[in-house]
Amino acid sequence: MERFFGLEEEPRKIRKIPLTFKSDVKLYGELWLPEEMDENKGDLVLLLHPHPLFGGSMENIVISTIADVLVDEGFCVFRFNFRGVPPSKGSYAHGIGELKDAEAAYNKIRTLGFSQISLCGYSFGAMVAIALAPRVQLKSLILISPPLVLPDFRVDVKSQLPNIRSPLLIIRGSNDTFVSKDTVKELLESVGSATKRYIEIDGADHFYFDQAFDVAFAVRDFLKELQSLTP
Repeated sequence: MERFFGLEEEPRKIRKIPLTFKSDVKLYGELWLPEEMDENKGDLVLLLHPHPLFGGSMENIVISTIADVLVDEGFCVFRFNFRGVPPSKGSYAHGIGELKDAEAAYNKIRTLGFSQISLCGYSFGAMVAIALAPRVQLKSLILISPPLVLPDFRVDVKSQLPNIRSPLLIIRGSNDTFVSKDTVKELLESVGSATKRYIEIDGADHFYFDQAFDVAFAVRDFLKELQSLTP
């Protein structure tokens, strides 16, 4: 993917470190670091990709663009493939297994020395992020086009919303036909977060064709603002 940010400076070089780790199956991921950064320093964002049965993977254009933009701003990123998405092993598990995968990824990050961790999920990945957020310590939670119900998703995410306390950003395309404004309203009214923000990407649908950078810049700006407020 071409890295273009409309800036005169050269983009920061990235170190991409392949990692395997265990849930109840073997999973594959990548740790992305700014080239000059130590592996256990800096804020890290854990990215969760869209639905594995509909082409979702860590190579998704929205997930990849967010990763690229964040590393260019000095953040670290960990992205991985849920079970059933090669080279990760196993098969789709209706959200139950994927929640185990996300928690295993979080625990792997902690063992590497990262403590300031934000969680960012897109579509299916956002549902997994909602389920994971109350279980772990997060600096922030970012939900991109987050459905609250999917026919084959067997984790009750709605019951988890009041237990979410992390600063929250929700992003939705104005033309999204899969996630309604009412869904976003329900989310914002139900979560226990003191800090919560909603950004609507004008003209975008659920897939953000040609607007992945708009999503990535919104994520970047939210994280940078939180960073500036941290002593």
